[in-house]
Amino acid sequence: MKLVQRLHFALTPVVGALVISAGIIVYLWQVNEHRALERDLWLNRLSSALIAAEYESRAIGFLSGELAASEQFVRHLQDTGDYSVRNFLDAHIAYLMSEKRTEQMGTVHLFVIDDLFTITAASSASDPFSARELPSDIYQVVFDTHVLVTLGEPFTRKREVYIAANGELRATVISAHDPVHAPGDKRSLTRKNRSLLVIDAPMLQINKLIETASHLPDVSLSFGSIKDYESEVSHTHIENAFIDGEVCQVSAFGISLELTILDSYYSPFKRELLAQALGYVAVIIVTLLSIVHIVVRLNVTGPIQSLLADIQRGGLELRYFKRSKENSEVAVLRNAYIDSLTKVKFEAEFDNLTKLANRKSFIEYVDQRVASYANDSSYLVAWDIVNFRRINDIHGQDYADQLLVRLSEQLLLLTNHNQNKLGVGCSDYSMSRYGSNTFCAVLTSSNLDNTKALATLFRARFFQAFQSSGFASHIEVAMALIPLTNNQHVQMWQKGVEEALSKAKQITNGLPISVFDDDLLSELSRKADIEKQLLSCIKDGAFELNYMPLVDSNTLEVESIECLIRCPVLRDKGVGPDEFIPIAEQANVIIEIDKWVLDNALFELVKMTKECGYTGCISINVSALELYNDSFIEHLCSVCSSHGVEYHRVILEITETSYVKSTQETITMIRSLRDLGFRISVDDFGTGFTSINQLLHYPVDELKIDKTFVDLILLQSDEKKMLKSIIALGHSCGAKVVGEGVETQLQKEYLNSLGCDYLQGFYISKPLTYTGFCNFYNRLSSNSRSENVTELTVRSDG
Repeated sequence: MKLVQRLHFALTPVVGALVISAGIIVYLWQVNEHRALERDLWLNRLSSALIAAEYESRAIGFLSGELAASEQFVRHLQDTGDYSVRNFLDAHIAYLMSEKRTEQMGTVHLFVIDDLFTITAASSASDPFSARELPSDIYQVVFDTHVLVTLGEPFTRKREVYIAANGELRATVISAHDPVHAPGDKRSLTRKNRSLLVIDAPMLQINKLIETASHLPDVSLSFGSIKDYESEVSHTHIENAFIDGEVCQVSAFGISLELTILDSYYSPFKRELLAQALGYVAVIIVTLLSIVHIVVRLNVTGPIQSLLADIQRGGLELRYFKRSKENSEVAVLRNAYIDSLTKVKFEAEFDNLTKLANRKSFIEYVDQRVASYANDSSYLVAWDIVNFRRINDIHGQDYADQLLVRLSEQLLLLTNHNQNKLGVGCSDYSMSRYGSNTFCAVLTSSNLDNTKALATLFRARFFQAFQSSGFASHIEVAMALIPLTNNQHVQMWQKGVEEALSKAKQITNGLPISVFDDDLLSELSRKADIEKQLLSCIKDGAFELNYMPLVDSNTLEVESIECLIRCPVLRDKGVGPDEFIPIAEQANVIIEIDKWVLDNALFELVKMTKECGYTGCISINVSALELYNDSFIEHLCSVCSSHGVEYHRVILEITETSYVKSTQETITMIRSLRDLGFRISVDDFGTGFTSINQLLHYPVDELKIDKTFVDLILLQSDEKKMLKSIIALGHSCGAKVVGEGVETQLQKEYLNSLGCDYLQGFYISKPLTYTGFCNFYNRLSSNSRSENVTELTVRSDG
């Protein structure tokens, strides 16, 4: 049925629907007004409870300060092991807990913890024959604070608000106190033997309000979020955000409460209002139907039929339509249709943020330009903001978008100025947002040197524009030039842009600009050849495995072996794993290689066990991409089961950089692997700056110290200190520490003296084939049975 026919049949119900809609709007407006009054009432209650929570939190702080200033506490700090002083302090704590002002605070827990993380005093009564324990709700944050103080980090006091296991909101105040220096003395900020004072109490007003809401069937009150917040009462600021008609959020002092009022709460009022609205709507519909019916037939039906005829004739081609200057409804529809076609065309060919040509349309433009006429004086210039992701993470997406818009405006302005100066026209497609933070333009220039100078001038100009626009962050822009004169370059210009920009980003001591020349073309060809060879090797399984022994630093017995992949075909061409592994990752074939390594490594592990008597573990390097592979765990378990290998004999190695960049999902995968029994090893430790907190919350089984630290331990004292700290950190996190790259007896002895658990390197053995390792293992085992092994020599298959 055509639109005109449907309009005739639907005219009467449409008019009725419009009137009913008006009635519904009035009805909803009245309901919303009533809802707003109820919501404001609850909002005032929530705001009052949050303000009360701040005063309750400050009361905890005052109690902490009062106890810290008492004579009993000061004497206890000076000698935490004196039991008479402890009893004296316990008595004073009991007195404070019995005071009315303290009892009004609810269930208050108070603990004094010495520098050995021992509770020396507490508010709760305790059996003298049993040790006092911290509540599980605050144990982790207190332990983290203790670690911070133990490491000598500056710390005085902090306030923590959290939701306890029983569902109530509580606040904890933790402060560190030095037994020697006064609290105002700067030396007391970093003393390692400070004691902690911990006071934990409930937020009574908020808990009471939540309990009240729990008794109402149509109202629920819960916590939205809890975060650290330090403020003075005089600076209290309450923020309220209404998510929708039912959910209300109130935030203050780091506490966010979420109130949900179900629509059924307003049901009695709605029923009464609905009866009144229905009566008014019925009267209005009867009055207007006849009038609207006549008007629509005379002023809408005929013009719409004409518009439909134009649309059928013109289709999606803008040239068949002309904008109307009339104000009639049909004229508006016609203009809206033209605007829609224009918008669709723009969105298909241009970037919505910068309004420049998008990648697809720019590629088509370059290809058409190259094919249509000579380009002896044409150059493609690309700009890329270095470390744009870091700018986005630090300053936020809005800031980053403004930066991109400003950069695109400056580049477009300078490009058009240059082209107009040369008397060359500018196309809408000659300037493009080629990637998220990459821009490309086709410029006309006399030669390559002039193009370089022009790109450098652009760089200086938009840096000046950024500074004058208030962009505070330091911005570095890498540039690439691709001459459109060489036929080979033109055919690979898209890959040339990526490769040249990558090279430009590696320039740190000069102008970050790179030209897509014959050398880069050769590199691209080399990568393409390596990628092609890798695909062939994956298909044929043309890889080999070598094994690098890892021995106990004291007994020199083999504890595990690291599996290393080799590709004989590429090795003959001078290509090693350091080169072909990154290419495999870029080509998305690394997962297939990982599968081959895993299957063959476990197969040979079982073979070693039977033929050589090897009972140790095998360490397998895992690509960072596997941490994002949902099926990795299932595949790993399947391969282990098929070969009959126990999970605990498999160590999965990931680089520290991958570990640091891990998301919550990948950390969950690491934790799941450890729960199954697999062991996790962090390789190249010391280069990725893993945070202490990350190691504490997501512990690993093994840390492999990067070889660069081992190489310098006999030359630089700073490296010795760093090495000692890394080993201590690993042990404190419950991990074994491996020294990689051990090549001399002195390095071995020094690492052993620092408490390094395992050693690996050419001093122990070079990478061995399966047969070479079996011979090495049998020879080492034979020597161990006859006498203690104290020295090894470099081993190889030769």
